[in-house]
Amino acid sequence: MLTRRKTRQGLNGQRERSPTTADDTDCEAMLKAMMNPIVLDRVFSSLSIPDLKSARLVCQTWNTQGGARAVRKNTFLNLKKTWPCCNLFRPRPPPFHPNLAKRIKITDKCSCPQKAIKTSKQIGHQNKLDKAFFRNLPTFVALIHGSVEEMILFASHHFLAELPRMMYSHKFSNLKYLCITPTHSSGNNVTVLDLQNKILLPSLISFTVNIKCRFADSRLPIQQFVLDMAPNLETVILPIGERPSFKKCPKVKILHYDHKGDMDQMERAVEYVDIDEIVAMLEPIKNSLINLKLWVGSGTKRDDQNVYNLPQLPNLTSLSLHCYQDKSPIHGFLRPEICPNLKHISLRMTDVGDTLPASIGTFWQNQMKNIESLDLKYLHRSGYWNISKIVEIFPSVKKFNLELKMRVLVFDSDEDISTHGGAQGVWKSRLREELKALQVWKLDPANVKIFVVRDVNHVKAVLEGMSAWSGKKTVAFNRNFSNYDSDPVEKTFTMTDAYSFSECFERVEFRGFDTCYDPRGDAMMKAFAEGRPRDKNLVVDRKESL
Repeated sequence: MLTRRKTRQGLNGQRERSPTTADDTDCEAMLKAMMNPIVLDRVFSSLSIPDLKSARLVCQTWNTQGGARAVRKNTFLNLKKTWPCCNLFRPRPPPFHPNLAKRIKITDKCSCPQKAIKTSKQIGHQNKLDKAFFRNLPTFVALIHGSVEEMILFASHHFLAELPRMMYSHKFSNLKYLCITPTHSSGNNVTVLDLQNKILLPSLISFTVNIKCRFADSRLPIQQFVLDMAPNLETVILPIGERPSFKKCPKVKILHYDHKGDMDQMERAVEYVDIDEIVAMLEPIKNSLINLKLWVGSGTKRDDQNVYNLPQLPNLTSLSLHCYQDKSPIHGFLRPEICPNLKHISLRMTDVGDTLPASIGTFWQNQMKNIESLDLKYLHRSGYWNISKIVEIFPSVKKFNLELKMRVLVFDSDEDISTHGGAQGVWKSRLREELKALQVWKLDPANVKIFVVRDVNHVKAVLEGMSAWSGKKTVAFNRNFSNYDSDPVEKTFTMTDAYSFSECFERVEFRGFDTCYDPRGDAMMKAFAEGRPRDKNLVVDRKESL
């Protein structure tokens, strides 16, 4: 962006770097020092009792202004870096105080000061080091297992195979947050233990498994092992894959069961999101759920109206659905008797956007009056329906986020239609009026992203329509939507009138264009680049062209 960057581009295309002052350097050094618990321990241990009492007010100010949260967020004890892993035969516990081990991180990267691994012999040696580290890890955690409150694991299959045994041997009674990121695909060989209904993680309230897109079809038995050990779990974030069971952790309030890969992996992920199995998965936690995020597909168990039979979720207030091909899961979740207290809805539609508003209106017109926040992502705008239909379905929306993909051209006159050979399109005036109809919502805030912007008519229609909205609003115009769009998109077009709308918006962005102005508007662009107040709300990302 041309604004809010330490390094930016001037009008002549040269790179300009904001000067770094001595005060900035001192503040940065002090911030790093105050985020180091070892430094803090040394500082306070050297103070006398009167000095400690005097420093109490400083500590209170530090906590009030968020310094303590910053330490908790940015400070980890990396066990791999505290152990000389090249010493395979005489492993020793690292010399640190248990009070400094509340947040630990375990990675599968060697910390020894050696050159980059190049030969196959060195690669084999590295694997040997990893196995030795994970084999001796229980020796190290024996001193700190009672102090650990948060554990982040970047674990290979060597560690995942031993993790259940380590947790069984060393009771992590104070562990509250656990995050596992497998780094290899062969992570299924998990040690089988007879737990005999023992509660090993009584304090665990948050459990996250992060898997890259290539693991979309992986099965991780370790996640069910953790779910069975933690009866007080409240937040669970899992990838699509192994079907979890929440029978032993019925207090889950936040559940994200979603696919985080790119669109290439979509079809592989869909086979794991049968809605019938998701219904069974939600049954044990239906009364505790407050926030639910799902990637849902099709199923077989439907009622007389061809809608899925879902469990009642009386306390659910936020719902995010990613639907693929089948719209019936949306119909099932948005019935008032299923989610009577729902306030926020986020719908991400794939291949269903053309008919979604009309189909929703058939089921729930004038019945979703409690919805105050609405997110619509990847909505396809074609010539078969208009955006203003959603006002009739959700009349009380106050916060609105829209991602609109323009599948058609926007015509300004009959001459445009003849120029494009009668191609499918929509009149600029119609698109403008559709967006203008949303002004009845009294939105604050509203954020809109437009993808596949082919010409200036798209821009003008959106700006003119949104200018009537109340409250804070932002809009971003993107030249490309994804690599799957084969339709030609103009990379360069001229703009003459967009600047007159900049004062109506908190922020206007153009992304992926070579230029968005003609010579007549050059003076306005220079005024904006120089930071004049009149044009401060118009932002143009021109990093590709400059």
